[in-house]
Amino acid sequence: MQGRRRVPFDVVLQGDEAPAYRSWIADLDEQDAPRQIPEISPDPSHDGIERLEAWGVGLAGVDARLRNRFGMAHGAYIAFVETDGAFDRADVPRNVILRAVGDTAVFSVEEAKAALEDLPEDAETVVLRVRRRDGVELFFEVEIPVE
Repeated sequence: MQGRRRVPFDVVLQGDEAPAYRSWIADLDEQDAPRQIPEISPDPSHDGIERLEAWGVGLAGVDARLRNRFGMAHGAYIAFVETDGAFDRADVPRNVILRAVGDTAVFSVEEAKAALEDLPEDAETVVLRVRRRDGVELFFEVEIPVE
């Protein structure tokens, strides 16, 4: 801790009847207009994220920042997982790199899309291999959505 020092503080926890708390709540009540929350676009494609609606997932390419973070040069970054989508039902997390769909290695978003679209017609599930930031590889069995 070069150039830094620890400073001890005495802390006293107070209940909601404390004058400081009541004053803070009163100040909140007196505000004229609520703060405006920015609208979030439901279509994240403008951010370089490809939404695969049938699967309930958003994929992005692996850029330099993600290559450094995950220690790998290729794959498809799982940017978001939609509630109750196929990936969500299989507990596939977001913020991981999709490495393989079944026996097909994934090197880009386009290859991930192609692999998910070109599954055998009689298949009911597919196994995905993903990599977490700490380098751990995980496998998930995902039900193939019926379109």
